[in-house]
Amino acid sequence: LEALAGRGLRCALVCDTGLSSGAVVRRLLDRQGLLEHLEVTVFSDEVGVPKPNSRVFEAALAPLGLADRPALALHVGDLLRTDVSGARSAGMGTVRIRERHDDRGDLPEADHVVDRHGELLALLGEPPTPARPTRSGVGS
Repeated sequence: LEALAGRGLRCALVCDTGLSSGAVVRRLLDRQGLLEHLEVTVFSDEVGVPKPNSRVFEAALAPLGLADRPALALHVGDLLRTDVSGARSAGMGTVRIRERHDDRGDLPEADHVVDRHGELLALLGEPPTPARPTRSGVGS
């Protein structure tokens, strides 16, 4: 997350909740130093529907200004039924990550499949080259 945010990418979390509420998960993310890298956090218990319902994905897109341009967003998840199908129903691009769970169901595959989180950086390409500072320290 830090590397993605460092590239200027806006990051959001779309999470199904079960035993723990969104409020509890936010506190856990904060304790782990992850919350600071997430511009938006959306939890199924707060939206009222779980993934794959498109409303939970749309709730993440709206505050990012992407409600009318979901194709500019990429959802990364591990499950075909909830993550891939749900993000697709909202018009988003999809990445399935197999690091902890390789969901080999009969549903359509994601647009991209990676084995580890570290591969996301390569998939997203090189970051833009920062402007070279002038002698005054102001970017050109």
